[in-house]
Amino acid sequence: VLSDNPYLDYFDWAHINTVSYQPDEHSVLISARNLHSVIKLDWETGDLLWIFCDTEFWKGTKYESKVLTPEAGTPFCYQSHAAYFLDGFQSGDVKRLIIYDNHWQKRRPVASFDKDKKSYVRIYEIDEKNMTVKHLKSFGTEKSTIRSNGVVVGKSVFSMSGALRKEQEECGGKITEFD
Repeated sequence: VLSDNPYLDYFDWAHINTVSYQPDEHSVLISARNLHSVIKLDWETGDLLWIFCDTEFWKGTKYESKVLTPEAGTPFCYQSHAAYFLDGFQSGDVKRLIIYDNHWQKRRPVASFDKDKKSYVRIYEIDEKNMTVKHLKSFGTEKSTIRSNGVVVGKSVFSMSGALRKEQEECGGKITEFD
């Protein structure tokens, strides 16, 4: 699906860390960490439906028209993990998406990266008909450089984050509950 892009430059060029099948519409949601992108695909046709990422990332490529337009002030995710639609929050073309945003850019630097020192669990609203994305909520946590995730249980949001490298003393592993 993404075979014609400028980022096919090393072995782990995409680093897919989430593949979530949506049986009601026969689609797949993937998180491509090394592309700073969450991508929705039509499972039956293989068509790329949309991409959520920093709008500068795919600029000038054939995929640029598939990038969701963010509402003003919408923060982008960098090296995301654990991208899933939230059950019970879908209405037609409007869906809620939860993403663990490591907010890191070591594998593929991006000029517009804001150098924020935290990682986040972020919740967005995707309007697939209008190809827009709106930021609803962010839950800041300690910087995580490895596989982490966010989940919603009842009225709480949990962040499971970690960084186990000794040279990153400001980083740690923890589970945080937000209500």
